[in-house]
Amino acid sequence: MKENHQEDRRKKIVIYPAIQLHPLRIALLLSFVSAGSYGAILFFSKSHSWYRWEVITAFMIMLGLPLAFSFRSVIFLNRVVGPIYRLQKGLLKWQKKEYTQPIHLRQGDFFEDLAVLYNQLSKRWQHYEESQKALEKDLEKFAAELSGEIREKFLQILNHHFPKEKKSHGEF
Repeated sequence: MKENHQEDRRKKIVIYPAIQLHPLRIALLLSFVSAGSYGAILFFSKSHSWYRWEVITAFMIMLGLPLAFSFRSVIFLNRVVGPIYRLQKGLLKWQKKEYTQPIHLRQGDFFEDLAVLYNQLSKRWQHYEESQKALEKDLEKFAAELSGEIREKFLQILNHHFPKEKKSHGEF
């Protein structure tokens, strides 16, 4: 179980680029617009010198702070998008009737409670399916002991409730 958890760890910071890179694009745009505006003001202004350390520091802060904020937001969004990605993978496995592997999230990830609920539901569903199979076997044994018209009627009821061609979880 521990091997699967280590094997299934997220290795990428950017999982859903459309969501995670949006703040980065906005910050880049804002930093370049603000730095360009500041540079234009300095260029057309006669009172400031381009080489003063205050001007260079302000210029670097205008470029650096939005970029630092946006990179941090990409990492923050990884804590949001990553669990959604794991839950989606888990549901896709569940659809294939592979509900034996629980979902593991990192401490501090969002939606930890949903992962716990998913794991509990998965265990209950697996138990339910096992009990259904056991009940079906018991009823088939009972049907084998019956004879005649009662046996035929019982088999019809049994086949109605436990059809041999089972539908997948996504079908109704």
